[in-house]
Amino acid sequence: MEQLHIGGLSLIPHGIKYDRTWLMSSIQRQCSVPFTPVDFHFVKNEARFFVQEASTASALMDVSYKIRDEESQEVCIPVFVRPSAVPYSVRYKLKPEEMEQLKLTLIKRFDVSKLALDLQRLYVDP
Repeated sequence: MEQLHIGGLSLIPHGIKYDRTWLMSSIQRQCSVPFTPVDFHFVKNEARFFVQEASTASALMDVSYKIRDEESQEVCIPVFVRPSAVPYSVRYKLKPEEMEQLKLTLIKRFDVSKLALDLQRLYVDP
């Protein structure tokens, strides 16, 4: 089987009809490599998530059609994986010091008496 050299985007056709928790635990039980799905979401009827390691993406390809539908045991669920660049949510993740600065800025802008966060002109803060 071809080894992916970057992370992979996992696609589950008609994945929207399954409970996310059930679907992910079923995939993780079948997968030979433990993994953390990144940016799990639905696009139309399809469930999608990203895995960062090529070895995990490769292992997920072996899971395809090994999971049985929770209602109809005759239906096997396909899991397709294609090479993918790292998603925006991971690529542009804030560094710890940037996250701390953001927290301090937001605390400064929070009005306790109104239980409101003033985000006007946030862009001018350090």
